[in-house]
Amino acid sequence: MSADSSIVNIGGQAVSRITLNSLAPLLQTYDSPSTLLTILQTLENTTVPNQPENQPILPRDFSKSARLLRIVEEGKLKLHPNAAGTKNYIYQQNLNVNDTLYPVLGAVVRLDVKNNTQLTGMGATIVNFNDISTGDFKREDAEVKALALAQRTTKQNLVLCRENPDPMTIVNKSLLGVDTDPVSYLTHAVDICSTTEPIVFHKRYYVDTITGVIIHSENKIINAVDRRIFDCTDMMQTNICVRKRKEGEPPVGGEFDRAYDALGAMYTFWKDKFGRDGMDNAGRRMIADLNYEAVEIDENGVRHPFCPNASFSDISLDTIFCAGLATLDIVGHEIAHGLTHFTAKLLYENQSGAINESISDIFGHSIDREDWIIGEDYIQQGIRRMDAPERSIQAQPSKLFSPRFYCMPSQCLGNPAARPAGCDNLQNRYVHVNSGVLNYAYYLMVTGGSFNGCTVVGIGEDKAIAIIYRALTSYLQPTSNLKDTYNAVNKACEDLYGRDSYECKQATMSMQAVEIDQQQEGTQVASSCPNGARQPAQATCAGVVVPTPTGTEPTPTGIDDGARYCAPPQPGLLNNSKEKTAVNGWFGAHKYSDCKTHNGGLWRESLADCLITDSANGPSASDRTIINDPQNLYYKHLTPEDGLELIPANTIADILAKLRDPNQVAAAKQLLTQTVRQIVDADPQRAGVSSFDSLYLGLENGRDGNPVRSASLMVHPIVERIISDKITIDERVKKLYQPYVEAFIGKSVALSDVKELYVAALNKCGGGAINGDQSGKGLLKDFGDYVGVVQFWSDAQEGVFSEFKDCNIHLVKKIACAVVPTATPGNPTATPGGPTATPGGPTPATGQLNLKIFLKLQGIYRKPASPRDRMNIKIGLLNETMRRPEYKQVEFTSDNEAVWEGNTTFNLPDGNYFLYVKGPNHLQKKVGDRIPHETYPGTYQTHGRRISLSKGDTTLDLSDIYQPACDIKGPSGEQDGICNSYDITKVRSMYGSHSELCDLNRDGTCNTQDHALQIETLQIRFDQE
Repeated sequence: MSADSSIVNIGGQAVSRITLNSLAPLLQTYDSPSTLLTILQTLENTTVPNQPENQPILPRDFSKSARLLRIVEEGKLKLHPNAAGTKNYIYQQNLNVNDTLYPVLGAVVRLDVKNNTQLTGMGATIVNFNDISTGDFKREDAEVKALALAQRTTKQNLVLCRENPDPMTIVNKSLLGVDTDPVSYLTHAVDICSTTEPIVFHKRYYVDTITGVIIHSENKIINAVDRRIFDCTDMMQTNICVRKRKEGEPPVGGEFDRAYDALGAMYTFWKDKFGRDGMDNAGRRMIADLNYEAVEIDENGVRHPFCPNASFSDISLDTIFCAGLATLDIVGHEIAHGLTHFTAKLLYENQSGAINESISDIFGHSIDREDWIIGEDYIQQGIRRMDAPERSIQAQPSKLFSPRFYCMPSQCLGNPAARPAGCDNLQNRYVHVNSGVLNYAYYLMVTGGSFNGCTVVGIGEDKAIAIIYRALTSYLQPTSNLKDTYNAVNKACEDLYGRDSYECKQATMSMQAVEIDQQQEGTQVASSCPNGARQPAQATCAGVVVPTPTGTEPTPTGIDDGARYCAPPQPGLLNNSKEKTAVNGWFGAHKYSDCKTHNGGLWRESLADCLITDSANGPSASDRTIINDPQNLYYKHLTPEDGLELIPANTIADILAKLRDPNQVAAAKQLLTQTVRQIVDADPQRAGVSSFDSLYLGLENGRDGNPVRSASLMVHPIVERIISDKITIDERVKKLYQPYVEAFIGKSVALSDVKELYVAALNKCGGGAINGDQSGKGLLKDFGDYVGVVQFWSDAQEGVFSEFKDCNIHLVKKIACAVVPTATPGNPTATPGGPTATPGGPTPATGQLNLKIFLKLQGIYRKPASPRDRMNIKIGLLNETMRRPEYKQVEFTSDNEAVWEGNTTFNLPDGNYFLYVKGPNHLQKKVGDRIPHETYPGTYQTHGRRISLSKGDTTLDLSDIYQPACDIKGPSGEQDGICNSYDITKVRSMYGSHSELCDLNRDGTCNTQDHALQIETLQIRFDQE
């Protein structure tokens, strides 16, 4: 058994914690059509060497009693080739007691299955023995007992909750990690709630059916797109919250719109990055209750306002905010508890609760990346500091063995009824204080830094958040502790980037730096606490140096479409600087330094500014030939309002004169600040679309020494902070920077991507770009043919730039990555007379691959009337050496039997290919057979098979599998590869229309038949990739 596989027994052999990542021959391929059942039965009948004698991996009859909770698929989150095609199947353990199945609290099993047949790993926390005794302690008595205990902990008016999905539950405290007691108890699970609406108190009490003792309790109120915003200002008098705004309604002003926009920002982030349709992945409504004031009644019957700050209700799924707390990151934090609720279901207590809190901070930060402070828009210093946990309002630890790590008193760890008053408040303190450890690990993972003897190089937020999302949705379990989180994050990173990737080495080091790898497994008691099992040790990563990768990026980005920017051989993604630009041979041969117009920005004497902002004539015909780009590089696609024209000429001259005098730099900054503030206050809308610094197009020295097309959008720290503070960062980016990026690269881009670049440029000024180099390596946005990074233009020798510390958003055209094919099994071998071998591998024969394709579309059973008997369908091919498929739009025509025929040609080499088919209203189908077959619509899989294609004519008959209909084009005219609530709502909103957009069955009208096709496709949900 390898080091990363283990079976650890707790409480004798009563409970097992299982991790299997590389155990052969158990991890094998199964050919049975009932693959999952076969795998489970194999695990029930397999014992493991060097483990407890005769103990199977899973208890007998697990397969008969377990319930499948959810399936985690790849979706938009691109996996590393080694993990591609993997699905995670999450099961709830149930035990049979007197012929009735009862769930075991926190007991889950995860199977990692690749291509629907290969078991590649598993994880589990389970009860091994079904030796449970039952008693006759009545439920009504249990309810009385639970209600009485709850009344001791709060002054709220309490009642039995309306809903309780599992009225009887098996509880094993050693499995939960809160005790060493190995006994499994059958309990009455009693939910107690406040009478308020929304609910602000909700606890679940587990009452033993034999003794009537409350053996465990669980907090179900977690403190911290279809949107509803409510105003609870008058709730103390009316007990009613008034709806202020719902989805699609116009703005109403103030904090209600801010909360509405924040919920939308979180929804959009999940959808754009991960293809997730809301917190439950099924479009669940998002509710925010603002200005909330709960009520406590004292012993004299007097009502007192009581505000629980901000919280997420585990029963109503509302987010609840006291006055002023509905800020962007706090709203993001609270709604992210909903994501955890529907995925890992982390228990809200002890270490699992602290992890729950940290994950919400991480997602809150993901939509508010201006800084690393949570709640800074509520109070100036913020509530928590992810970048400096010790500086939070309530000081947090930044590592496990920190004196600030909060340890629960031993008397608060026993049965709930035996705990002294106040333990609930201490548990709330525990989860909020100790979340600082994982928060700081994430900060290091994103930005890098030296801490605790370790030097971490940041991998950027896009990659880091993808790892956290994968860990949360695939590997974390209800009872996970910090060591489990360490393992889950490592496994998630391996799935995305590969085990030995640079990203995973840095992610591992970020967690080792905060010591969570030193937490003991199987317990919620921190190893650093007095009743823990470990003493502080040196950080595992202390002194470790991971070499910076060189050459072409070796690993995928995890989120993009497979296209990657070829980095230069030296550190940094770009090869240019001011000095190199000025002396570059191509530039030196031209006289643009003598340009007549100098309207590039504040730094008018700069050769680079003058050079690349000259828009008078653009490059000559011979210049275009040299640079091999037919576009007019010097034409400004978008000419913004020139902010400098708003500043009097004498004021500009005064500022420039002061900048030349080292003793007057501070005065220059003060004058610039005062002048810009006056302009912004006088006309904020005009200022919002004005550029007070360089926005220019041009060329730069590429990695091969040749010029490449680029653009720079300067982000002047003084000017931009004044403008963005006045009109908000979102508005500034939307009015100036996003349109300029889109105009330059020629396609639409997400506001969130441009905003992240803008904020990074704004905040990294003064500290250099990420990693301290000019390229901004570590923060990279992939825009198709272009990449966007943040550059830092401050040089120590330049007094002006070192004082003002200008940064820019830099866009550069990609250089095609040279792919050298390598010989793989199944490739044709060279024969006499064939292609001559060249260094780097054989050169494949190229030619025309002529394809005739027949296919059927879901819901179309007869030839549609003209002109709907023709449609354009996207056809793609991908072989082993290609980074992404090559696509063509192909016209298909229907015959009388509704079989569609299309013909196309690809200029690609002979080889083995996946075929991709994407209809105009359909999910993409991936095909690996010339004549594929499926027994039920949507069940066909390639299982790794590819189609052998060679130059000449090939017929592919796909008419025995259906192309699933659902994926409707959005406002931009593009499909998003997901079947979700957007598509369904779009079709329903167009009932009666004759548009092809919603007419999925091509009968000429959008109606319930089209809607029914979408419902069928919901079980498939995603493009096959």
